[in-house]
Amino acid sequence: METNVYELDKQTHLIDGFDMKVPGRTGTYVLSGGDLTLIETGPSLSIPYVKQGLEEIGYQLEDIRYIILTHVHLDHAGGAGLLLQDCPNAVVLAHDKAIKHLNDPSRLTAGARAVYRDWFEELFAPVIPIPEQRLQPVKDMESLELGGRKLTFYNSPGHAYHHISIYDNLTNGIFTGDTAGIRYPALEHYGVELYLPSTSPNQFDEEAMRTSMKRLFSLKPSTVFFGHFGESREPEEVFAAVNDRLSRFVAFAEETAKNGGTNEHLAATLENDLQKSQALQTVPDDHPIRKIIRLDLDISAMGLMHRLRQD
Repeated sequence: METNVYELDKQTHLIDGFDMKVPGRTGTYVLSGGDLTLIETGPSLSIPYVKQGLEEIGYQLEDIRYIILTHVHLDHAGGAGLLLQDCPNAVVLAHDKAIKHLNDPSRLTAGARAVYRDWFEELFAPVIPIPEQRLQPVKDMESLELGGRKLTFYNSPGHAYHHISIYDNLTNGIFTGDTAGIRYPALEHYGVELYLPSTSPNQFDEEAMRTSMKRLFSLKPSTVFFGHFGESREPEEVFAAVNDRLSRFVAFAEETAKNGGTNEHLAATLENDLQKSQALQTVPDDHPIRKIIRLDLDISAMGLMHRLRQD
């Protein structure tokens, strides 16, 4: 089994989980220098990569003390129950509103099945409930001392109401999950740094997302650690790009809804706008990343239109 393990610094690694069987999609951050801590697990299909990556770094599953989940969407947290079965000393930390879904993921899986349909089993199964006694809720501004570093949790709704982001004093970095958008490392080869907001159904909230981003970036982090995928050392560029693209997403959604268009119409519009912006001009038409971007736009379109219908 191929693994990609990245050393971001001596005490911070990133294990590629090959979510959707694609490299550079979703990963697990490994924080050492104290109590060994993971941020995100990815879906269950990522767990073999996480286990092998930990072994390559030099850790055993018994060493893991904390598993932190930014939110409970299955591409970030679906494998937590499966991984936890082999981590006897670990507890799972998440937003207090996320705990019930980790203990009983039935509503979570039903929602994912509605979005991914026939792909669900291949992408996410199994989703294993986590025993209540191994779940620990965290509150806004609560801190976790790991021995060699300190993590501070920030409620960061917008993508999901139960979303947290994590400030790390050792790296002066923010682990943003999906709140600050998606990064596409495959585009680096073409000299492109692309950041897109993630407005997936059914809890997308534009105002909350902007407020959360403003709060996180007011901490003046030197590094943004994305759920999808990797790091950026240009936080001001990330903040500006995601805010700008979010405005365009919402404007196109409002226009589509006004004209009676569908989710599919909106996704195509978003894709055409992205192409016109020259962000993808140098990327070959048959490059696999284009399918991933289109999938993300399809899902974001669902969330944008759902939000408008709720209003």
